[in-house]
Amino acid sequence: MIGLLALAADEWMVLMTAIVPVIICAIVVWVFVVAARRNDRREAAEAAALAAPHDATPRD
Repeated sequence: MIGLLALAADEWMVLMTAIVPVIICAIVVWVFVVAARRNDRREAAEAAALAAPHDATPRD
């Protein structure tokens, strides 16, 4: 019975050793994707603001 528990624990450690780096990489990629989307939205808003007609000086 102890051998079976040791085998199960060993399999669990192998599984976690394989899965944890994948999860960490997925989180890192997700963070970069979110940052890129926010940057794209900000650049689009800045471009729209620059393209919008606006007058800095009032006309008489």
